[in-house]
Amino acid sequence: MNMEIVFFRHGNALSLSEAGVSSDAERPLSEKGEEEVTASAANLERENFAPEIIISSPLKRAGQTAAIISRRFKTEEVRFLNSLASSSDIGSILKSVIELSAGKNALIVGHQPTLNILARLISGEEELDLRTAGYALIELEAPDKPAGKLKSNFNL
Repeated sequence: MNMEIVFFRHGNALSLSEAGVSSDAERPLSEKGEEEVTASAANLERENFAPEIIISSPLKRAGQTAAIISRRFKTEEVRFLNSLASSSDIGSILKSVIELSAGKNALIVGHQPTLNILARLISGEEELDLRTAGYALIELEAPDKPAGKLKSNFNL
């Protein structure tokens, strides 16, 4: 069976003022965001995808999204990749994701525009778009080759 990778955008988050924080990195999921992530994860489960590894941005809202998903799927391996917090170097992010996933079915939690860029690059689907708690499920041609076919693009 071929490796599958999911690019999963974090759920709706509170604004800086709503959360009472001073840094974007500290913004948590809103209650709506937690519900969105739970609903999208349930849909992903119906598609018979189960992540063997979750790779997440270290920002709070992404980490919370990863935690909800790891609990649902009982995924024990959760890693944080600092470069997922920005879109500065897509090539190195992609290389790190491929290395960390090491042939396992992987779920990547992150932000826009990074996730759209990565999912479009790997799938070749120019119109692909991820809204909050949306995901793209891609079947890779080979575990070490960043090219594949889009199996589904889900948005609430």
